Amino acid sequence: MISFAVIIQARMNSSRLPGKTLMDLGGKSILQHQIDSIKKCPKVDLVIVATSDQSTDDPIYDYCKK
Repeated sequence: MISFAVIIQARMNSSRLPGKTLMDLGGKSILQHQIDSIKKCPKVDLVIVATSDQSTDDPIYDYCKK
């Protein structure tokens, strides 16, 4: 069976809603909702969260280390 890796691009800066990536939505961050949904796909073996090296995106890095 063919398997896939999925890359989620995430950043904290947003002109309309800064910080939305880690905002709580029903007890989980929006990023966690995305990760959980993607992990339900049977052909996906790897989920990668890509972000920048800017200090404003450090919370995303810290979140993903957990």
